[in-house]
Order: sequence, then C-alpha cells, then structure tokens
Amino acid sequence: MTKNLIRLYWKMGKNQFRTAPDSTKIAIVFSSIAAIIFTVILSFAVGAMAMTLPSEFFSSIYAYAFSALLTFNILFGVPQVFKNLYGTNDLTLLFTLPIKTRSIYWFKFLQSFIGFPGFFCLFSIILLTVFGIASRASILFFPIAYLTAFLFTLIGMSIAYLLNLLLIQIIPVHRAKELMTAMSALAGIIVYVLTQLPNLLMKNQPSRARVADFPPMPKWIPMEWAAQVLSSASVGSIGFILPLLMTIILTLFMLSFSSSLVEKGFRTGWIKMNEGNRPKKKRKGTKVRVKLTSPVIAIGVKEWRAIQRDIREWVAFIPFVFFMFFPVISIMNDEESIRLIMNNPDVSWMVAQAIFLFIFTFLTSGFASSSIAREAYSIHLLHVLPLSGWKIALGKFWINWLIPAVFLFVLEIAGGIILKWHPFNILFGMAVVAIISLGITGIGLWLGSIGAKYNPNNPQNRLETGVSFLLMFLSFGYLLIAALPSIIVLIPTDTIAIFNEGERPMGLFGLLVSLLEWKAANQILLMIISAVMTIAISLGVALFTLKLSARKIDKGITINFVANKK
Repeated sequence: MTKNLIRLYWKMGKNQFRTAPDSTKIAIVFSSIAAIIFTVILSFAVGAMAMTLPSEFFSSIYAYAFSALLTFNILFGVPQVFKNLYGTNDLTLLFTLPIKTRSIYWFKFLQSFIGFPGFFCLFSIILLTVFGIASRASILFFPIAYLTAFLFTLIGMSIAYLLNLLLIQIIPVHRAKELMTAMSALAGIIVYVLTQLPNLLMKNQPSRARVADFPPMPKWIPMEWAAQVLSSASVGSIGFILPLLMTIILTLFMLSFSSSLVEKGFRTGWIKMNEGNRPKKKRKGTKVRVKLTSPVIAIGVKEWRAIQRDIREWVAFIPFVFFMFFPVISIMNDEESIRLIMNNPDVSWMVAQAIFLFIFTFLTSGFASSSIAREAYSIHLLHVLPLSGWKIALGKFWINWLIPAVFLFVLEIAGGIILKWHPFNILFGMAVVAIISLGITGIGLWLGSIGAKYNPNNPQNRLETGVSFLLMFLSFGYLLIAALPSIIVLIPTDTIAIFNEGERPMGLFGLLVSLLEWKAANQILLMIISAVMTIAISLGVALFTLKLSARKIDKGITINFVANKK
C-alpha cells in the first residue's frame, strides 16, 4: 500500500507542477539556478582547499562540518515536518483508508526527505565528491562518505520528528503553529551559534592561530565518530568500521524511537489539531465605558491588537536580534575589540548608527508591507467602513512606524549607557533613523496595498513575489538617497587627509572630498542643510506613498488568497 501511495503522490506532484502558475515555475527555476551557482562556487573553494592544505587541517574540522549538516537538517526540517504531519489536507483521506498509521508515518517521512533534508544531503555529497577528487582520497572514501552524510541526514530528520511528536503532546493546541513558526525563525540564530562555537571555545587562547587548531570535540558525540570515519576512509584504512557501525546503530535507534511515538503523537496529535481552538471561558458581564477617539488612532490600535495577540508577527524582529546580538558575543570574546570600543565611543556610535539604519530600513519596510495582508479574511471590513482611504492609510502608517521605532529607541538608550555615548549623539541617532523610517514605512504600506497575499500555510509570506523584490530594491534605493545628507554630516573632516595622500579622486569620491572640504569651512550650515534635506526627502516620500495607498484603498483592495492545498 505504501508503494501505491508513493506512486500516486509522484503523479500528483508532476501534475501540480505542470498546472502551476508561470510565476511559481519561474521562482523555482531561479531558485534552482541560484542554488547551482552557490554550489559551484563553494565546490571550487573546497577543491582549492583540498589541493593546497594538509590532511591534518581537515581531520580537525570534519566534526564541525557534520555538526552544521545535522543542525541545518534539524532546524529547517522541524517546520517542514510539522506541516507534513499536521498541516496537510490529505491526512483526512489517509486516516479513513485501510492503511496502518505507521505506514502513513513512513510515507510522510519519505515525503519530508524530498524537501530540505534531501537538498542538504545532496549538497553535502557534492562537496564530499569534490573534496575526495581534489585531495586524491582513497576510492573507499567516496561510498563511506556518502553513507555517513545520508546517516546524519536521517538522524537530523528523526530528531525533527521527535520534536514534533513530543511537542504536540505537551504544548497547548492553539499555540502549536505559532511555536513552529518561531522555531523556524530561530534556525538561523542557532546555526550562527554553531559557527561561532570554535571562537567561544578558543577564548583566551591566542596561540591557536590556525583553523586546524580547532578544539577537538568529545570522542563520544556522533560528529566526532563521523570525523574518524572520513579521516580513516580517506587514507584507505579500515579504522572507519567501528565508528561507522556506531553511527548506523545510532541512526536505527533514532528511527525506531521516533516511530514508537506514532500512535500517540501522530494520529492523536492530528485529531487535537483539528478539534479547533480551546473553548472560551465565559466572563461575567462588566460595564465598560467606551471613549470615542480619532478614527486614525482607532485604526492603529486595532492593528496593534492584531499584532499583539499573534506571536508570529514578532518573528520579523528575530533577524534584527540575530544581527545585533551575536556580533556582540564575538566582540566580547576579543579583549582588544572591547578595549577599542570602550575607548572610542564616537567610533562605536557611528558603526552602531550605520547598522541600525541599514537593518531598520528593511525591518520597517517588511513590517509595514504586511499591514494590508494582515487583514486576511476580514479585508471586506475596510471596504464598508465609513472612513476615507486617507484615514485608514494614516492609521496603519503610524502604528507600523511606531513599533519598530520604539524598539530602536530602547536599543539606542541601552547602547548609549553601555558604550558611554554622549546624550546628544543618542538623541541625534534616534532622530535620524526615526525620520528616515517615515519614508520607508510609506513605501512598505503602498506596496502592501498593491501586492498583498495571504497564505495560510505561510503567514509571514504576505507579498507577491514580484512586489517583494520591488520592495527590496526600492528600500535600498531610498536608503541611499535619504541617508546621504546625514552620512556627510557623520563623516569626520579628518578623512580628507586620506584622499590628499595620492591623486585627487574623481567621480563620486571626488564629490565627497569637495563636500568634506566645504563642510570643514561651513560645518553648522552643512548640518542645517543636511537636516532639512533628510526631513524633506523622508516626509515627501511618506506623503506621496500615503496618497497612493489611500487612493488604492478607496478603489478597493484585493488580497491574493493562496489555496490551502497540498
């Protein structure tokens, strides 16, 4: 019966791809081309390293490479496994057929392998092949390396299934999907932690200057077994047999352990997921005094309530935390970097403002562009409200600007206290980023009104593919134009000495030198002009895009609802 299921789903998959929209096919083609290019570039790098570096270099990093493979399989596999186990419509039919639950489970396991785990396994096999050929490894290396990569992929998938089968029995049903979304977003953070692990382990050990001096992992963990397998197989030694057998036994144990939870975690979990939300408790009626406020404020408050009660909305902030928090860990691991930052508050302030400005531009644009699609199935309410499109757009605008801005203010104040910034610099940085984010909020809101999309299986995907690319390009272009006046103010005039050492630069750098020379003679006037230009650009873009958004709302907004089918 399982073979018939596989054959049926293979035909369904081919038919689904054949009847898919052209935009979906184009996206798949471009994604495949990008993956191939990335694989080719990385293969050249691995091949060059294999030909030039000694074998001792790789024997110390095999374990870290397999740690990365295992981590990617677990963390990118968890949301995919959750979707296959509990989020597909075909389970309603499958559970009514005379098929054992365990057979359905193994079919779903195979179906999950075709996604991220299969890609990571194929990717690792390609790199291992390039490495083996370039390093002139023994012919025994290739089948053993392929088998090891496949076993670690299965271990990662087993752990992903275990997490899902266990969590569905522990956490409340109405929070399950939100938890999976958060875990998916945390994948990049944990992977970054893994890549920084060698630096953290080598703290206060400056003598370890080479990558080959990575601290060895404990002998009892599976990644070290894999390192022993590859090291022995590359030279044709039979020393790989024992660690390979241990890896096979561990894989079989993990597969058996995950399948032992099928009845309680799979079927029962699916039933719980389809029972609906928890029953609401009846509350005693209380008299509430309602105070009428401005419609613009009411629209913003309504938007805030929708954001506040859904944890998936806050996932947008996780990449920002990722880029801000973990570089701090790397810096704190280096005493010289700490000393440089603490002794030069002006330098640390300028670097922080550049990071804030870049990240907050894309954070705010993405947050605001989701505003229209956030309405989802209640979009028809916007059409019947006795409000103009301008008031609705303005109500959504101020709340989508304020939430990231408050986050920025907290970070600015915290950074100023820790790094001893001047109070004026803190206020100036807050003002510049907050003002520039006005325009990007308007751009996000406008593009969200013309390319809104709602996908029940992926709530964070709220823009059409083409519109999302347009948002990225417009955000970057706007950042360059709006931030240019402030950048000129922030660059110290001492920089002119660097350009005066050689020939006078031409083009943009020549214009920059001229502006810096004029700034040295008219610093106050330049600051006033820069402030006026930044405010004019930001407010101008914000008002223009708000007008476009209001016009679109008045005409009627449509959301592309993606069919929830698998």
